[in-house]
Amino acid sequence: MAHSAEHRVEMHRLGAERRAQGKPRWERTVDVKAFLHNEYDADPAVNAYHKIQNVVEVLTANLGDLLDPSPDNSKYDFEFEQLLEEMKDRTIEGLRDEEDLDQTVDYYLHQVFDVLDYNSIWAGDGTNRIVRLHEPDEQTAPGL
Repeated sequence: MAHSAEHRVEMHRLGAERRAQGKPRWERTVDVKAFLHNEYDADPAVNAYHKIQNVVEVLTANLGDLLDPSPDNSKYDFEFEQLLEEMKDRTIEGLRDEEDLDQTVDYYLHQVFDVLDYNSIWAGDGTNRIVRLHEPDEQTAPGL
């Protein structure tokens, strides 16, 4: 887990190893945090939906090496691919059924940030604010 002592120790070890090799701590940046705000809509479920869909979109567009199941790709992460599929399948109506939307979004983000950390990918600092709206699938969000 991202907040465990073991995770922090492991991330410190990976960072020290990269610096010892003359490399920066982060290999690249994928600005996930630019999408983590509540400026999409007044409806919390709609906000959660757009956060989740935007994170999936930006990760899918920028992390092909982790999502390519080719036999010669040692970086492929099946569990990460499954996580993104689960996130992509979330609907506004399904999110409305959640007791705590913040906890639901945080559940996904902790897993995403763990993968990014272990692959030396910086998630951005959150200073940018990108509002990208997704059209809900008519079958999963009737009447919206």
